[in-house]
Amino acid sequence: MLVLKILFVIATTFSVAFAEYGCGEVNVVYIGLPGRHKYVKEQGADPILTEKQIADNIREMREAGYNVRGNVEGVDWHAAGVGFGIRGSNISELTGLFEENLAIYREEAPDAKFVFNYSPISFLWSVQRYFPLSSDCKDHPGKDLGFITLCDEACS
Repeated sequence: MLVLKILFVIATTFSVAFAEYGCGEVNVVYIGLPGRHKYVKEQGADPILTEKQIADNIREMREAGYNVRGNVEGVDWHAAGVGFGIRGSNISELTGLFEENLAIYREEAPDAKFVFNYSPISFLWSVQRYFPLSSDCKDHPGKDLGFITLCDEACS
């Protein structure tokens, strides 16, 4: 048992994956701000470009063979991430939102590995570090498991 714990710590520290998955076998949920959200604008990002980057990154993950969703309920998740617009912000309200997202993941996706991107366009990288796929999935893309945009008056 101690050996397994040590191996797990090493794997987590050095981004080592023990098993490779096939195309369409890894379920990924990513929660973030829509490009048109007021906090995205306050951080100086272009809303139209941000919306395009989010859509492109989700498509890129599916084309790479990952199943992707923007809503945490109803699926057994391998990876759960919070977008850079929430984590990389200096806006204090977003720190609370980040903490709320982690609490939701703990409740709804307790077995999921938390993954974090280093920029607004590095979603795929954040998942591939822990869940490399065993083959090129060009002809076997992942599934779109559904995407929900929740935004109130903060979006225009």
